[in-house]
Amino acid sequence: MFRLAYHQLLNRDKAEDVTQEVFLSLLTARTCFEDERHLKGWLMKATINRCKNARRFAARHPEECADPQDAGFFDARLPSQGEEGEAQDGEIWECVACLPEELRTVLCLYYVEGYKVKEIAQITDASPSTVRTRLHRARKKLGSLLGGV
Repeated sequence: MFRLAYHQLLNRDKAEDVTQEVFLSLLTARTCFEDERHLKGWLMKATINRCKNARRFAARHPEECADPQDAGFFDARLPSQGEEGEAQDGEIWECVACLPEELRTVLCLYYVEGYKVKEIAQITDASPSTVRTRLHRARKKLGSLLGGV
C-alpha cells in the first residue's frame, strides 16, 4: 500500500499519511473479506481513492511542490540485481515519475504488485480494455523517455 501511494503521490510524507488512513479505515470497516486476495484488493482500491483525495486537497490548497528525488521517491523502486541493475532501475523510475497518474497506477499495480489486468480493472473502476490501453501507452511513453532501452 505504501509503495502504491508513494508512486501515486511522489511524496514520502503524504504516502505515509495515506497508508495510515487506509489502515484506520480497515479497522472501522464492516466488510467481510472472502479471502486474502479480496482484502488486498480492497486495500489497494482504498489506497488509490485516498491518493485521489490527497491530490484534490493539494489542488485546492496549493503548497510548494517537492522534487520527487528530494522526497526519497526511489527508495520504493523494485529490487534490482546488482549495481548495474540499480542504476537502470533508478532511470526507469525517474521516467515512471514523469508519467500521468493513471499510467503510473496501472504500471505499479501490474509490475510491482503483480495484479492481472482484470484485477486492476476492478481496483481502478476501469474496463479491462482501458487497463490494457493504459499499459500499452505507459510502455510506449517509457520507451520513448528511455530512448528505446
